Amino acid sequence: PNAAHFHAVLDATAERAAADGRGAGTCDAALSLLDDLWELYDACGEDDARPTARTYNSLMNVLAKSGEQKAAERAEAILAHMAPQGGAALPSPDTVRMPPDVVPD
Repeated sequence: PNAAHFHAVLDATAERAAADGRGAGTCDAALSLLDDLWELYDACGEDDARPTARTYNSLMNVLAKSGEQKAAERAEAILAHMAPQGGAALPSPDTVRMPPDVVPD
């Protein structure tokens, strides 16, 4: 698998959550997929397995469509973590690792 496969799963997860209104667990599943992709990249080191801006866009789409109460807080936590210290511009998500304790449950 590579990042494109994960994007497809994230996109399908977002569409399912939007279509059936069952967002319970959707955010956790999406964040778990991101962790899996980082683990894959760490294991193989291949560029096509590395999370990209597209990965994070797909993740934000899942959070937005999940309908979960804390989805907005989770998205804000991800964006805040990505913002550099003291700067307004967001770095490339390619260089950002999400520690598990950054995103609230």
